Amino acid sequence: MKGSEAQKSLLRKRMILKRKGMTISEIEEKSAVICRRVLANEQFAYAGNVLLYLPVGGEVDTKCLLAHFQKKKAGVFLPAYFKEEKKWIISKFEGLDNLKAGPFGIMQPREATIPLLPSLGLAIVPIVAFSPELDRLGWGKGVYDRLLGKFKTTKVGLAYESQMVKKLFTAPHDIKMDCVVTEKKIYGKIV
Repeated sequence: MKGSEAQKSLLRKRMILKRKGMTISEIEEKSAVICRRVLANEQFAYAGNVLLYLPVGGEVDTKCLLAHFQKKKAGVFLPAYFKEEKKWIISKFEGLDNLKAGPFGIMQPREATIPLLPSLGLAIVPIVAFSPELDRLGWGKGVYDRLLGKFKTTKVGLAYESQMVKKLFTAPHDIKMDCVVTEKKIYGKIV
């Protein structure tokens, strides 16, 4: 493991432990503030097709965003592992009762299919750590880097303020966020 990869791995472990130390009420309160910040922006609130995630491991809860986009009849999509092709895809969300646990305990559409998706208006992604330069550290599998590399879309990371670090080592394939929304503020420009 190269030096920067080893440092990213250590940082990832440290930040996940920090997040696991949060209480359920802290997660709920901070997530609600973060969701309100996202929805206060008209560009975000009225995006057409939206890539969203369902949280695992103390990630910012997105249920209020999911409810909002469903009410607005936006196309909601989730990352899903497509077994037949052994790769991650973006799959249409068809309701909470049409989900199953995928790899790493991530809830995904039961019947993961590759939709004809001409564009994504907004991609909302989870974060393990982020820098003021809007670099993102995820779980280390490159799922969002691969998925987002296919679309020109506004990339919004959701994180707790405590997940910000001064600097992140990045690789050429790492996708930068356009903005990161925390319970304290929005970092970056809303495109």
